[in-house]
Amino acid sequence: MEIESGAVSYNQAIGRAVKQLADSGLKRVDYASGHVDQIDVAARRAVMTGVNQLNQKYRGQSMDYLGTDLVETTAHLGARNVQGPNGWEAHTEWQGKVFRWKR
Repeated sequence: MEIESGAVSYNQAIGRAVKQLADSGLKRVDYASGHVDQIDVAARRAVMTGVNQLNQKYRGQSMDYLGTDLVETTAHLGARNVQGPNGWEAHTEWQGKVFRWKR
């Protein structure tokens, strides 16, 4: 919430989280999948995921308020233009377009 309000930057929030985890004695995060991350990586992922999930809720509320299910993706220079194994990695193919959002 502090990031969304502008009270702190991403880096400040991540730094605080890493310090709290380190102060508690935690050195790494072991996931059920067997994957292991150092606390700085896990903290960054958690902060970024939380911000993205909150923004997704805001988008849903905005669509409800506006009575629409259409979204426009952003467009930016330097977008990845190489396709990967999932089929969506090349941003140049879908950026700046309007899509119908299914919830």
